[in-house]
Formats: sequence, C-alpha cells, structure tokens
Amino acid sequence: MSLLYLWDEVEERADWQAILIGNGFSRHIWSGFDYKSLYDVATASATPLGPQEQAVFRHLGTHDFEYVLRVLHYARLVNQALGLDVEKVTRAYSAVQQSL
Repeated sequence: MSLLYLWDEVEERADWQAILIGNGFSRHIWSGFDYKSLYDVATASATPLGPQEQAVFRHLGTHDFEYVLRVLHYARLVNQALGLDVEKVTRAYSAVQQSL
C-alpha cells in the first residue's frame, strides 16, 4: 500500500534538489505548463509533432498529451489483438512522447 505524505512531513528527510510533480499542479505554478502551451512548443521543437500526430490531436479535439498517449497505447493493444500492423501507431506514440 502506498502512503501519501504531506510536504511538511518529508521536506526535511532529504536534500531536495528537484521534485517531479504532476501536470495539474505544474499548471498552477506557471501557465506555460498547460496542454495548449505544451502543444505549441511541441509543434515547434527540435523533434516537432508531424502532420499525422497533429491529426490525432485534432481528431480527438484535445491538446492533452496524456490523453493522446493513452489513446495511442490502447490503439496499439487493439491492433495487436486484431492482428493488425502496429508500426504506425507505435511511431506516432514515440513521436508524441519525444516532442515533449
């Protein structure tokens, strides 16, 4: 069983040089972490989202990377179960992941 501690209970336990927090919390610290901002950066990054990956975001009507990655993961599982080629879905998943 996992326990969730309050920050006050753990802050003195280590010399924290960094902390990984979820996107929802991050967005409250800086609006640049919202999905639309991340999407805009990802389409202009060194490894930008390609047209096919952008089409997935548009088709799903979202800028939410977590949701798109989850949908692509399930698409891959379904394709595997049906004996269909998974290469395009696998490439799209990797491209979305790398663009972040």
